[in-house]
Amino acid sequence: MSGLCHSEAVGAAPDSCESGTRLNGTLPNSTTAQEVSGVEEVSCSASDAHYQVIETIPFTSDMSRCNNNPRTEYAFSSRYTLNGATINEHVYCLIGLGSYAQY
Repeated sequence: MSGLCHSEAVGAAPDSCESGTRLNGTLPNSTTAQEVSGVEEVSCSASDAHYQVIETIPFTSDMSRCNNNPRTEYAFSSRYTLNGATINEHVYCLIGLGSYAQY
């Protein structure tokens, strides 16, 4: 998928991404996984949201799973760790909003 942004965040990721949830921050335009920070969940009514979650895939960090959703413009992986051990992870398939949309 051309232009798909793969981003990986460790620790400070949104707590409860569900379909329709919006995120702020900036994800790199890259086809390889990169660690990012500053991505935060914002209210669905936030006028400055950059991304909208269109699919959530629990118990994985495999961002290529978003390739199955043709609407995906960005993929974001969050991993929560405790003492170095992964305790929870999710992949979020996203679309960009406003100037972050990829047409």
